[in-house]
Amino acid sequence: MKPLVISLLCLLLLGQGEACAHGQILDFESQSLDMFLADFMDSHGLTEENCAMGWLDLTTGESWYFQADRYKVVGSMYKLPLNMVVTDKLAAGELTSDTLVGGYQVRIAQTLSIVYSDNDATDALEHALSPDHTRYRELLASYSGIPLEELPEGYYRNNEFSPRFMIGTLQTLYENSGTYEALIEDLKVAHPGRYFQSSQTDYAIAHKYGYYEGALADCAIVYTPRPFALVALLSGNAAREEVLGDLCALMTAYAEYLETLPTPTSEPTPASTPTPESAAVMTAATPAPTPQGAAFPAKDSAVRNTAAFVCCLALSALLARFLLRKRK
Repeated sequence: MKPLVISLLCLLLLGQGEACAHGQILDFESQSLDMFLADFMDSHGLTEENCAMGWLDLTTGESWYFQADRYKVVGSMYKLPLNMVVTDKLAAGELTSDTLVGGYQVRIAQTLSIVYSDNDATDALEHALSPDHTRYRELLASYSGIPLEELPEGYYRNNEFSPRFMIGTLQTLYENSGTYEALIEDLKVAHPGRYFQSSQTDYAIAHKYGYYEGALADCAIVYTPRPFALVALLSGNAAREEVLGDLCALMTAYAEYLETLPTPTSEPTPASTPTPESAAVMTAATPAPTPQGAAFPAKDSAVRNTAAFVCCLALSALLARFLLRKRK
């Protein structure tokens, strides 16, 4: 019974500026998102040494970053932009779903790469894109929105991305979801119930995770009514799945809170200057004003009816007294 009571309480509070995450009531009216995230980082032991994160509201463009341009090891996360390149080559006719790469059909290699994080299938796709490593890394960066001249040298030497790099990539994926529909569906079923997906099952989460030698990362589009992009790059003692799940739960609660806020109303349309024709129409359509001195204007019909009722009562009382006196 207790979980039901908590759930009902959460539903009631959603309309009062509060949301819930993992059974906790989060009051975003009295405490800002920055404060919640600062508390989150403190309680999970996150520091500049072991984490970099980013979040983007895909509806409004509101964003939050911690070490936005810190490049960290991401493991298999690179397979997301790689498969975006492959998808674009399929759309352009440079590849077909039946094209063989390293003994794999391209579309099968993509599913193996994203859903099962298969390294052999991914290597086959990578070699099909470009034999030149620098050119290959430039292709991946093209989805991030970051100019090539701003990429650090380490980006080309190591398998490293930054929160801003991956948020930009996720935004490209979301804004071109028609092109990447099959890829997004693969991302939704990749390693279910793990990483960001361990936070909840109410909303679809299209994610690509990665782990490598003590580094743990995930990037995702979370399809709440206010979809958002989320990235976390963890290392050392912060590289724990519970950190990813709790972060996604917090940001999901914030998205649910944002959805309860009233939609800003548009500015009223200025009245147009009446033309002679429109003035004539308005005059014909407007009822004649009530003559001054009228006892009960039409708009006061309720008052008029009440007064008439009171008068009737008074007359009835007088008539009753008159009849009683006459009988005596």
